[in-house]
Amino acid sequence: MDPERLRRLLGGPELAWLVDRLRRRLERGGELKGSVRLRHPSAAQRLAVDRLFGRPPSTGSGLVVSLEGLETLLRHAEVCPSLPQAVAFLTGPWVDRRALANQRAGQWQQLFEDFRSSDPRPEIQAWLAERRTRLQLRRYCKENPSAGRGLLKQALATLQQLPAPGIPLAALAADIAGDSHALDLGRPLGTLVLGAAASLAGLPHPRGAEDRREIWAAVGVVQDDLSASVLIFGLPSAAPGSGPQTLTSRILNLHLETGEPCRLTTGQLLRHPPRFDRSATPTVHVCENPAVVSAAARKLGTHSRPLLCVDGQPTLAVHRLLSLLAAAGIRLLYHGDFDWPGLAIARRLFERYPLDPWRFTTADYL
Repeated sequence: MDPERLRRLLGGPELAWLVDRLRRRLERGGELKGSVRLRHPSAAQRLAVDRLFGRPPSTGSGLVVSLEGLETLLRHAEVCPSLPQAVAFLTGPWVDRRALANQRAGQWQQLFEDFRSSDPRPEIQAWLAERRTRLQLRRYCKENPSAGRGLLKQALATLQQLPAPGIPLAALAADIAGDSHALDLGRPLGTLVLGAAASLAGLPHPRGAEDRREIWAAVGVVQDDLSASVLIFGLPSAAPGSGPQTLTSRILNLHLETGEPCRLTTGQLLRHPPRFDRSATPTVHVCENPAVVSAAARKLGTHSRPLLCVDGQPTLAVHRLLSLLAAAGIRLLYHGDFDWPGLAIARRLFERYPLDPWRFTTADYL
């Protein structure tokens, strides 16, 4: 190679466009074959190409350079053995971006394969296979498979804790990532885990704050332990002589005596879970619409059978209380609306709890 002659031949500003085209083609994994075309070249650019090939001044609207001809010229003049070597000398080593992209694609594929056996639940498997999940992980990690491996490992470690028994979101984040905000909206770990939580809960991908709250609640994670509540009427807690009375037990029994409905928050149910006795409360009726509770309180008062209202989409407080009642062996009878949203709510509840229909059969609908 003759560096000085190579710089004189191809290193000038008039031929920079040509060298740049050659480098970009090499970076895309292409071969320096065929030709390159420059539309509307300047007079200086046209003159430089004509001089390079030792030909008379050319004309036309475009300029075409044969790459095989250029390489032959350099080789025969003993300036450089090949065109790729000339480009490397003039511009520095290049990276084959196509090969690099293929390599990274293989690394990402291997990453997901490595984690596929870490959680065999079908919902998690489906989430791992989703294109959305893979694109999110690659974007958050800036196409770095090593960083992606670490983030996915954290996400799966979080999912191992779900469904949870009512753990606060901040506490779950701190336990897994050492950062109480790691699962917040907009954080990479939070976005990934929320998508998987939606899969676990059988819910669509969230489109707003209410959807996110519902998804977290469905897998036992509390975003706000005070705003979510459950409406109850006529539900007794275990008798005072059967053991210590918790705060929620006293609240339930006080409202039972006065014939007033009451609401318990998620935090109250988590911190002071009520106790139930199947012999004293063999059956609890569950309804979707609070109008049913209002009518029962107005017409039946203290003579009403126990009622629990899910009040639309069940909150974590609803799920917590239903779980406590089911664990006590109490029979749960459910009635909801016969519209599509009501049937969707009922389907999820019947899948999760041992419910029997209450005026909620085909005959009732007809």
